[in-house]
Amino acid sequence: DLSLMEKVDFFYLGADMDKISNDSSIRDGIKRVFETDASSVYLTVGTIEPRKNHKYVLHAFEKIWEYFPSVHLCIIGRNGWQGEDFVRMVKAHPQYKVVLHMFHDISDAELAYCYAHAKALIFPSLLEGFGLPIAEALNKGLPVLASDIPIFHEVGQEFCTYFNPYDASSLAEIVWKIEESGKMPQVHSPEQYRLLSWNKSCRQLITKSLAMCRGCC
Repeated sequence: DLSLMEKVDFFYLGADMDKISNDSSIRDGIKRVFETDASSVYLTVGTIEPRKNHKYVLHAFEKIWEYFPSVHLCIIGRNGWQGEDFVRMVKAHPQYKVVLHMFHDISDAELAYCYAHAKALIFPSLLEGFGLPIAEALNKGLPVLASDIPIFHEVGQEFCTYFNPYDASSLAEIVWKIEESGKMPQVHSPEQYRLLSWNKSCRQLITKSLAMCRGCC
């Protein structure tokens, strides 16, 4: 029904990471990941399930570790639908708890700590409705490497570096160049990124919902 489709709209999600208290405790195990002598800790954030493409990132870093064995990968996310195989793969990996780390029960304060101390966020999803970690990371000034899918271009715009989420060599090449040169790819600085607060996000939703209701009357 075309008249029904014309009533479909969208709103942008928000984030209030800056309101999280710095006084909250951070577990020693998380601090150790970021206080290591290693020069690089790359972060992934998201529920562990197939569409999040975690195996892709692990395969890419297996290529990276051949040349840069001190680069760290920290995976943050609860175990979700069909995520058990990947969790077992990580825990059985020879690099687990060496340069490969995984946390399932991280708090908001600990997530903010990770954003503040990581070298970059890697967001490799094949499908997403939005991709809030991209917005959160950019809002914290953290560079983002993201899948080359349409929604991420809408959220991350010219502030992200994009890779082919079906070819692990695509991500591996980007990380390899970063580690070799010591420089991030040339994109807009994340410090210039502007993110909606949850208050403004809710106002946007209410405003658009009311407008749609008036249009139905």
